[in-house]
Formats: sequence, C-alpha cells, structure tokens
Amino acid sequence: MAVDKKEKKKKRSRRRRILLLIVLISFVFATIDISRSLSTFKKVDDYPLYTMHYRGGYRTTGFIWRQCFDWFFYDTDNNSTSLNPQTAWACSLFSAFGDKENMTYGRNFDWSFSPVLLLFTDPPNGYASISLVNLAYLGFDKDNPSLFRKLRLLATPVMPFEGINEHGLVVAMAAVPDGSDNVITDKKNIQSLHVIRLILDHARTTEQAVDILKNYNVVFNPGPPLHYLIADVSGCSVVAEFCEGELQVIPNTYTWQVATNFLLLDRDQNEPSGCIRYDNAQKFLREKNGIVNTHQAMNLLKDLSVDVTQWSAVYNMGRRSVDVVLKRNYGKIYNFQIPCDK
Repeated sequence: MAVDKKEKKKKRSRRRRILLLIVLISFVFATIDISRSLSTFKKVDDYPLYTMHYRGGYRTTGFIWRQCFDWFFYDTDNNSTSLNPQTAWACSLFSAFGDKENMTYGRNFDWSFSPVLLLFTDPPNGYASISLVNLAYLGFDKDNPSLFRKLRLLATPVMPFEGINEHGLVVAMAAVPDGSDNVITDKKNIQSLHVIRLILDHARTTEQAVDILKNYNVVFNPGPPLHYLIADVSGCSVVAEFCEGELQVIPNTYTWQVATNFLLLDRDQNEPSGCIRYDNAQKFLREKNGIVNTHQAMNLLKDLSVDVTQWSAVYNMGRRSVDVVLKRNYGKIYNFQIPCDK
C-alpha cells in the first residue's frame, strides 16, 4: 500500500510538472504574439485611424484577448456608454454586382466619435481578412493611447464592425431598433460582433456565412439589435436579421442590395421605405443596374452621409481591398489590401 501511495504521488507530481510546462510554453508563445501584434500598431491619420497586424492564432492568445474583451467592453470609462442612439442609428450599406469584374460593397458607419482601427488578421485555422473596429468601445479617444490602453487592442479580433476576407466575402452590420435577439436553448451564445469574426475567418460564400449564423444565438445586449449585409464574389448577397427570436434571410433579387436601419423582412424593395438613405441608394443603384465602380460607390456614400458619419468604406470584392474615408473628408482616401501571400 505504501508503495502504491508513493507511486500515485509521483504520478501526480509528474502531471503537475507537465501541466506547468504547458502553461509556461503557452504563456511564452502568447507573450511573443502579443509583442509582435502590438509592435505593428501604427497611427496613419489624426482622426485617428490606426492599423495593426494581429500576429499568431487566436487560440494561442485567446484567453488573453477574451479577458480583455470581457473586462473592457463594459468599462465605465467606455465612450460607447454615452452614445445617443436616436442620432446614431443612421448606417447605410449596399452591395453592387452589375459589373462582374468590379463588384463593390459600400458602407457608412454613422455613430458618435469613433477612433478607427484597421485590423489585419491571418489566423492559421482561418482566412486572412481586413476588418474595421470602433476603438471607442475600448475607451480610445483622440489622445495617443497609453501602454495599458494598447493592451486592450488584444480584444479587437472579436470586435469587427465589418470586413472583407481573402475570398472576397464582405460582411457589415447596421442597427435595427425593431430587431430582436434570437434565443434557442440548445445553441451556444455569441456576441453580435464576435460572429462577424467567425464569418470572416471561416466563410467563403454567403451560404456558409448564414450557416455560421444558424449555429449560434446571436446576443445583442447591451448594444442595439443588428442585421448584417453579407456579399460574395459570386454575385450573391443576403441581409440576415432577427425577428421575434428567429433568423430571417433576405437574398438579393437584383444585381444590388441595400440595408439601412429597419428590418427588411416582408418589405417590397420597389416601395418607398420612409428612410431617405435607403430610398436614395435604391434609386441610384436601380438607375445604374448595379454597375458601380469604387469611385461611384464612394460618391454614393458621400450622398448618403450624415453629420454623424464616422467613416465610409468601399470594398472591391475582386481586388480584396478597401478604400476608407474618415469623417466625410472625401478628398482623402486611404486604400488597404489583403496581402496575396498567406
């Protein structure tokens, strides 16, 4: 019996040492990835607009950025807590497929002051992508961030407001006050921005993106309900939204599709909606039969912009690129592209 106890004690001690070694190795790799990621953080416009390349796989540093997200998304000094939704719900989104060689996707993000991060990711278990993140949700302002605040950037992979991946799939969201959560007990909950990350990382087509949405309960609290305009290079797009707890998918019936800040379910696209931005976008795209180059798409976003437009983005799905304008300064366009080599 004494021998058995000693042997068991040795095995427990060995397991502890192995576990400690695994933890230490994970910590070393996580620290390396964190350092490599933060070293790429760069300010490119005084608005401010930043860029960063997130290094490493999400699983390696996942426990760290997940904690950051949980700690800081609900932070009391978070600028998002003072946003006025009545003036902020004014986003405009559209896809345009009339020119197969020049498919575009446009989006105005309309909200309160929103420092922007353009985030490059290339996870080993997913697709490379470019996404835009509103850093106000992490307490950023116009000042240069402290080192402590920069650590919050580790949360940004789970907070994309929109983006394009290496297969040309684009997804963005807009607030819909008349939407709702979808709550099904046998599905895992996921935050409404985090699901955009899963779509960018794992969907080549709108169909695959919808399948991802079907696998989760998309939770909007404490933010407003959202719907998503998703488009791919095959010329297919959908608006995915939630009504009375159920996922509803509205596919494009023309060579374009528009979404603003109301549910599209059971609405006729040819009838006036009561939203001037939606109606103007529909009119323009109908006249063009969905044939819109990046310059025309940005001009349309300019026409649809409002006082609280924080950024305008035009995605070229074929080139896997995005043009970004900040705070309606349409004379100054920043262009970014997903690197071709993985």
